[in-house]
Amino acid sequence: MDAEQLDRITAAYRESQIVFAALRLGLFERLAERRSTVAEIVQGLDTDPRATGVLCDALVSLELLEKEDDRYSLTTVAAEVLVSGSPASKAHRYLLGARQYERWGRLGDIVQQGRRQALAGVEAEVEAPHAFAAAMADVGRASVAKLLRVVDLAGVRRLLDLGGGPGVYAIAITEAHPGVEAVVFDRPDTIEAARRNIRDAGLESRVRTLAGDAFADDLGGPYDFVLVSNFLHIFAPDDIRRLLGRCAAALAPGGRLCIKDFVLDPQRTSPPGVALFAVNMLISTDEGCCFTEREIGAWLQEAGLQLESRFDLTPQSAALVSRHRDQRRIDGD
Repeated sequence: MDAEQLDRITAAYRESQIVFAALRLGLFERLAERRSTVAEIVQGLDTDPRATGVLCDALVSLELLEKEDDRYSLTTVAAEVLVSGSPASKAHRYLLGARQYERWGRLGDIVQQGRRQALAGVEAEVEAPHAFAAAMADVGRASVAKLLRVVDLAGVRRLLDLGGGPGVYAIAITEAHPGVEAVVFDRPDTIEAARRNIRDAGLESRVRTLAGDAFADDLGGPYDFVLVSNFLHIFAPDDIRRLLGRCAAALAPGGRLCIKDFVLDPQRTSPPGVALFAVNMLISTDEGCCFTEREIGAWLQEAGLQLESRFDLTPQSAALVSRHRDQRRIDGD
């Protein structure tokens, strides 16, 4: 670390707010339709002409817009990543970051008081089920492809996607493995997004949904494979122990549990992205955090599961695969 790096860190909010503002205003969506002047953009967005011009010029400096004469257009990366209809879009994910921004502004108070601060008007916006599900779909589309490359699902017939939100993982898995039938389990207020996505994929006969409380309601089963993706970091350790015990009870003998999450090193200081995400859980949840492989492995063992393998999917996330200690199979397998 040097002074110049520190300067960049302390000023980084300016660039992020420029992108967030453009996303919230719908600027990238507007320019996806056609190259436009400021006057044309203002007509579509109902914004101030001078301020809109300043914002667009800043986006040109960030290489997200191009400017030719007085007309603006999207760069390739903006068209691919910042427009919601693009297959590689992260627009909803970044919009979630925009909605979380005010929470981050209270970090000092949260550290001082030891609990997150509920902000009037902010919590409902951040946690709106449909918006959150859309953000998680952006995240899931990229990570499920990596998961499918490393985790062997040969022989799996029944799969549970616990906390599956928009159902992106279950849909991709069943599309890649025609012999798999899946269940997406999530809260009633978020499961509708999964139902829509399943219908759109034409997979109603192979992917069904269960709505309920993962800590209290029947998870169904028995399953050959249970996937818990980006879910454990919401909860405190005692709750995680309970949840993993319920997952183990839903597994067939010899079945496997895969935890895909952000995993800290033993010192809890890296990877840097995971250490930062732990702060995001501090400001967003009552007791959530990121954990080490050793901690997760111990909780799995308590639940009667043996950690077998780890696959690093990105610099931040890993898949930890464990197996039910009873190696026997059911149904004569």
